[in-house]
Amino acid sequence: MNSKGFTLFTALVAFILISLSILLVNSMVSSERNNFEIISDISEQQEMQAIADLTRADALQVFNFGIRYSIESFSKEDNRVPIGEPDNPYILFATNSDWDSLQENFIAEKFGIGTGDSDPGPFATLTASHMTNLLSRAESIRGFEIELAEQRREVLARGLQRTLNGSSSSSDFLELVNCDSGNYSDCVGTFYVTLDLSRGSITDSDYEDFPQISVTNNLTERTLREPILPRGKFRIYVPVRLFKALAGARAVGFASGDGVLDDSLWDDIDALPDQSAMESRLDSQVSTLVSNNNLEADDDGFYLESYKVFVLTDSDNKLLRYDVDLIFKEDNPKYRVESVNIENKYMITLRRNRA
Repeated sequence: MNSKGFTLFTALVAFILISLSILLVNSMVSSERNNFEIISDISEQQEMQAIADLTRADALQVFNFGIRYSIESFSKEDNRVPIGEPDNPYILFATNSDWDSLQENFIAEKFGIGTGDSDPGPFATLTASHMTNLLSRAESIRGFEIELAEQRREVLARGLQRTLNGSSSSSDFLELVNCDSGNYSDCVGTFYVTLDLSRGSITDSDYEDFPQISVTNNLTERTLREPILPRGKFRIYVPVRLFKALAGARAVGFASGDGVLDDSLWDDIDALPDQSAMESRLDSQVSTLVSNNNLEADDDGFYLESYKVFVLTDSDNKLLRYDVDLIFKEDNPKYRVESVNIENKYMITLRRNRA
């Protein structure tokens, strides 16, 4: 009897030990499986993150190019008659004699800085159009599908305009290269622009208007989505010499009383008897100012290509307005974004109206 009891007890203990062993083995297998899944998830996340980072770096370069290209294209666009004259001249008035205020007015008009406009301006619209075309495709990698999330151009244009509006002054957005005084002969005229996407400068909803990258693992169908532009400030170099053209135009417009926009020249021309005499006097003065400032001389590929004058009078030959169109040409590819077989011309119009 004792032998049978001992045998039964031994069998029970053995059963318990076997059960515990099975539970322990299952636990170890489960832990190993969980560890493997965690390691796989981490490895997959790291691989997808690396792919996203590389794609974002490429897309960021495209974005930088798109901004530079848009600024150049917007400034020199020449699609309307007469061919050879830019379609978007900048008009300089008598109130723009100060170099700092000229910069403020220029970027407010061309880029919408500090205007507070909620609707996208021409520059934001043009940039959004270029960006949506440039970022429309992305090459996939074996095992992963890479997409640049489709972004409607009007949404991107609105986001760009709000970002531009976030710049409170020209100094937040613009930095000139070697052109602080506005002296034509010493001015390089290229510049940097800054897009501020840092927190506090742009809302989350506006930030989401910018394009995003999507990386999908074809096996697990797991998707990683990230914005092309990380939070922060982006400083973009624009190689075009727009501000050298502005400095040259300013030298013609303001010349110690003898400039096209100075009061004394207006009074002199206003005293002449007819439109022909007025145009002749204006043309002569412009020729003198151009010569005095060596604007037609080649300055590392940049020079004044041509100019023309226009005088408007009433039926009694009373002077109402005159314009001087100055067309500067860039022949140095170092200062062009789209440098292949493309002529860069920038037109500045000096305009004086009767008060």
